[in-house]
Amino acid sequence: MLRESILVLALTLSMASWISAQTIDSTGSSTAPTEQSSFNWKDRVFFGGNIGGGITNNKLAINLAPLVGLRITDRYSAGVQANYTYVRINIPSYTLNDHVIGGSIFNRYFVWRDLFLHGEAEMLNANWTGNARSNIYNLMAGGGYLFRFGPSGGFGVMVLYNFIENTYGVRQNPVINMGVTFGL
Repeated sequence: MLRESILVLALTLSMASWISAQTIDSTGSSTAPTEQSSFNWKDRVFFGGNIGGGITNNKLAINLAPLVGLRITDRYSAGVQANYTYVRINIPSYTLNDHVIGGSIFNRYFVWRDLFLHGEAEMLNANWTGNARSNIYNLMAGGGYLFRFGPSGGFGVMVLYNFIENTYGVRQNPVINMGVTFGL
Protein backbone atom coordinates (compact mmCIF):
# COMPACT_ATOMS: atom_id res chain seq x y z
CA MET A 1 0.00 0.00 0.00
CA LEU A 2 3.00 2.27 0.41
CA ARG A 3 3.45 2.07 -3.35
CA GLU A 4 -0.13 3.29 -3.89
CA SER A 5 0.39 6.18 -1.44
CA ILE A 6 3.56 7.24 -3.27
CA LEU A 7 1.70 7.03 -6.58
CA VAL A 8 -1.11 9.28 -5.27
CA LEU A 9 1.47 11.80 -4.00
CA ALA A 10 3.32 11.78 -7.33
CA LEU A 11 0.07 12.31 -9.25
CA THR A 12 -0.86 15.15 -6.90
CA LEU A 13 2.45 16.91 -7.47
CA SER A 14 2.31 16.41 -11.23
CA MET A 15 -1.26 17.74 -11.37
CA ALA A 16 -0.22 20.74 -9.30
CA SER A 17 2.54 21.71 -11.73
CA TRP A 18 0.26 21.18 -14.75
CA ILE A 19 -2.64 23.18 -13.32
CA SER A 20 -0.46 26.01 -12.05
CA ALA A 21 0.67 26.65 -15.63
CA GLN A 22 -2.85 27.84 -16.48
CA THR A 23 -4.98 30.75 -15.33
CA ILE A 24 -8.73 31.21 -15.27
CA ASP A 25 -10.10 34.49 -16.62
CA SER A 26 -13.39 36.12 -15.54
CA THR A 27 -15.39 34.11 -18.09
CA GLY A 28 -14.11 30.82 -16.69
CA SER A 29 -11.87 30.09 -19.71
CA SER A 30 -8.50 28.51 -19.17
CA THR A 31 -5.59 30.42 -20.71
CA ALA A 32 -1.82 30.27 -20.54
CA PRO A 33 -0.23 32.98 -18.41
CA THR A 34 1.19 35.94 -20.30
CA GLU A 35 3.70 37.03 -17.69
CA GLN A 36 5.25 35.67 -14.53
CA SER A 37 3.65 36.88 -11.32
CA SER A 38 5.15 36.51 -7.87
CA PHE A 39 3.81 33.66 -5.79
CA ASN A 40 2.60 35.02 -2.46
CA TRP A 41 2.47 32.15 0.07
CA LYS A 42 0.50 34.21 2.60
CA ASP A 43 -2.39 34.62 0.14
CA ARG A 44 -2.33 30.95 -0.91
CA VAL A 45 -2.10 28.98 2.36
CA PHE A 46 -5.31 28.03 4.18
CA PHE A 47 -6.04 26.29 7.49
CA GLY A 48 -9.02 24.50 8.95
CA GLY A 49 -10.25 21.10 9.92
CA ASN A 50 -13.03 18.88 11.10
CA ILE A 51 -14.43 18.12 14.52
CA GLY A 52 -17.03 15.43 14.56
CA GLY A 53 -18.07 11.96 15.39
CA GLY A 54 -20.87 9.50 15.32
CA ILE A 55 -22.72 7.09 17.50
CA THR A 56 -24.76 3.98 16.73
CA ASN A 57 -25.89 1.01 18.83
CA ASN A 58 -22.47 -0.62 18.63
CA LYS A 59 -20.06 2.14 17.57
CA LEU A 60 -18.78 5.46 18.95
CA ALA A 61 -16.28 7.68 17.14
CA ILE A 62 -15.02 11.14 18.11
CA ASN A 63 -12.78 12.83 15.54
CA LEU A 64 -10.40 15.82 15.42
CA ALA A 65 -8.68 16.50 12.08
CA PRO A 66 -6.77 19.78 11.48
CA LEU A 67 -5.63 20.57 7.94
CA VAL A 68 -3.36 22.91 6.01
CA GLY A 69 -3.56 23.45 2.28
CA LEU A 70 -2.27 25.51 -0.60
CA ARG A 71 -4.42 27.18 -3.26
CA ILE A 72 -2.41 26.42 -6.38
CA THR A 73 -4.87 28.22 -8.66
CA ASP A 74 -8.17 29.94 -7.92
CA ARG A 75 -9.93 26.62 -8.51
CA TYR A 76 -7.43 23.95 -7.47
CA SER A 77 -5.93 23.27 -4.04
CA ALA A 78 -4.03 20.46 -2.35
CA GLY A 79 -3.10 19.83 1.25
CA VAL A 80 -2.45 17.54 4.18
CA GLN A 81 -4.61 16.64 7.13
CA ALA A 82 -3.74 15.06 10.48
CA ASN A 83 -6.31 12.77 12.07
CA TYR A 84 -7.09 11.65 15.63
CA THR A 85 -10.13 9.51 16.36
CA TYR A 86 -11.25 7.87 19.57
CA VAL A 87 -13.22 4.80 18.52
CA ARG A 88 -15.20 2.20 20.44
CA ILE A 89 -16.76 -0.67 18.50
CA ASN A 90 -18.63 -3.44 20.26
CA ILE A 91 -20.19 -6.12 18.08
CA PRO A 92 -20.59 -9.81 18.98
CA SER A 93 -17.45 -11.00 17.18
CA TYR A 94 -15.27 -7.90 17.61
CA THR A 95 -14.47 -5.27 20.24
CA LEU A 96 -12.21 -2.25 19.77
CA ASN A 97 -11.52 0.58 22.21
CA ASP A 98 -8.59 2.58 20.85
CA HIS A 99 -7.06 5.87 19.75
CA VAL A 100 -6.70 5.97 15.97
CA ILE A 101 -4.04 8.28 14.54
CA GLY A 102 -3.14 9.01 10.95
CA GLY A 103 -3.04 11.49 8.14
CA SER A 104 -4.08 12.14 4.59
CA ILE A 105 -3.29 14.10 1.46
CA PHE A 106 -6.11 15.69 -0.50
CA ASN A 107 -6.91 17.46 -3.76
CA ARG A 108 -9.85 19.79 -4.26
CA TYR A 109 -11.10 21.33 -7.50
CA PHE A 110 -13.89 23.93 -7.59
CA VAL A 111 -16.01 23.14 -10.64
CA TRP A 112 -18.57 25.92 -10.24
CA ARG A 113 -18.54 28.72 -7.69
CA ASP A 114 -18.38 26.96 -4.28
CA LEU A 115 -19.18 23.44 -5.54
CA PHE A 116 -16.07 21.23 -5.53
CA LEU A 117 -14.71 17.76 -6.26
CA HIS A 118 -12.51 16.19 -3.58
CA GLY A 119 -10.09 13.26 -3.60
CA GLU A 120 -8.20 11.96 -0.57
CA ALA A 121 -5.73 9.19 0.30
CA GLU A 122 -5.64 8.37 4.02
CA MET A 123 -3.60 6.13 6.33
CA LEU A 124 -4.86 5.27 9.82
CA ASN A 125 -2.99 3.42 12.57
CA ALA A 126 -4.64 1.58 15.48
CA ASN A 127 -4.70 -1.68 17.37
CA TRP A 128 -7.33 -3.16 15.01
CA THR A 129 -6.84 -6.81 16.00
CA GLY A 130 -6.12 -6.46 19.73
CA ASN A 131 -2.58 -7.83 19.27
CA ALA A 132 -0.55 -5.00 17.72
CA ARG A 133 -0.98 -1.65 16.02
CA SER A 134 -1.18 -1.70 12.23
CA ASN A 135 -2.18 0.53 9.33
CA ILE A 136 -5.30 0.61 7.18
CA TYR A 137 -5.73 2.72 4.07
CA ASN A 138 -8.66 4.62 2.63
CA LEU A 139 -9.00 6.11 -0.85
CA MET A 140 -11.97 8.47 -0.98
CA ALA A 141 -13.50 10.66 -3.67
CA GLY A 142 -16.63 12.75 -3.93
CA GLY A 143 -17.81 16.30 -3.79
CA GLY A 144 -18.93 19.05 -1.54
CA TYR A 145 -20.06 22.61 -1.09
CA LEU A 146 -18.37 25.49 0.73
CA PHE A 147 -20.69 27.93 2.52
CA ARG A 148 -18.56 31.09 2.69
CA PHE A 149 -18.67 33.49 5.62
CA GLY A 150 -16.68 36.68 6.04
CA PRO A 151 -13.89 37.67 3.69
CA SER A 152 -11.83 34.46 3.96
CA GLY A 153 -13.72 31.76 5.86
CA GLY A 154 -16.10 28.97 5.03
CA PHE A 155 -18.01 25.95 6.31
CA GLY A 156 -17.68 22.92 4.06
CA VAL A 157 -19.82 19.81 3.69
CA MET A 158 -18.54 16.79 1.73
CA VAL A 159 -19.97 13.43 0.75
CA LEU A 160 -17.25 10.94 -0.18
CA TYR A 161 -17.12 7.32 -1.27
CA ASN A 162 -14.41 5.10 0.24
CA PHE A 163 -13.12 2.76 -2.45
CA ILE A 164 -11.17 0.62 0.06
CA GLU A 165 -13.66 -0.54 2.66
CA ASN A 166 -12.28 -3.06 5.13
CA THR A 167 -13.30 -4.93 8.26
CA TYR A 168 -11.59 -2.60 10.70
CA GLY A 169 -12.28 0.68 8.94
CA VAL A 170 -13.89 3.61 10.65
CA ARG A 171 -14.92 5.10 7.27
CA GLN A 172 -18.21 3.55 6.18
CA ASN A 173 -19.89 4.62 2.94
CA PRO A 174 -21.03 7.24 2.43
CA VAL A 175 -18.39 9.24 4.33
CA ILE A 176 -19.83 12.62 5.35
CA ASN A 177 -17.38 15.31 6.49
CA MET A 178 -18.05 18.80 7.74
CA GLY A 179 -15.54 21.44 8.79
CA VAL A 180 -14.34 25.02 8.68
CA THR A 181 -11.60 26.61 6.63
CA PHE A 182 -9.85 29.98 7.03
CA GLY A 183 -7.58 31.82 4.63
CA LEU A 184 -9.57 31.20 1.47
